[in-house]
Amino acid sequence: MSTVNDQITDSITQLNALLTGGAAAQSMGMLDITGTETLGMSMFNAITAQQNAQTSASAAATASCAKMLNIELPKPLPEKKLKADAKQTIADLTHAITAVQKIEPALKKYEATLPSNTNEGGTKKLSSSDSASS
Repeated sequence: MSTVNDQITDSITQLNALLTGGAAAQSMGMLDITGTETLGMSMFNAITAQQNAQTSASAAATASCAKMLNIELPKPLPEKKLKADAKQTIADLTHAITAVQKIEPALKKYEATLPSNTNEGGTKKLSSSDSASS
């Protein structure tokens, strides 16, 4: 039978003691984290349920007020039957037009800030000194 160095057995014993002593703290930490996560998710679910209930109550109150005032609520317009390609093309064109309309005022403001030595496209005009140096 071979003998083992006393330093090795002591280090193994210390390591086992360290791991055994830290296991309780680590497991309690995991329990705390799990409990906190569960509590957070339950609060999130409660808030979501509250918001949904408020939306339904608001819609019901609006419908009731409209009935009392004898006002007919607007109904959504029926969609025309279009081919799938036509619908996508119309949606793309509408999106492009909206984007251009949103950018137009900012572009005009930007063009107003450009120095006078630029042309309409925003590129720098060549002066006689620029062309001589090129």
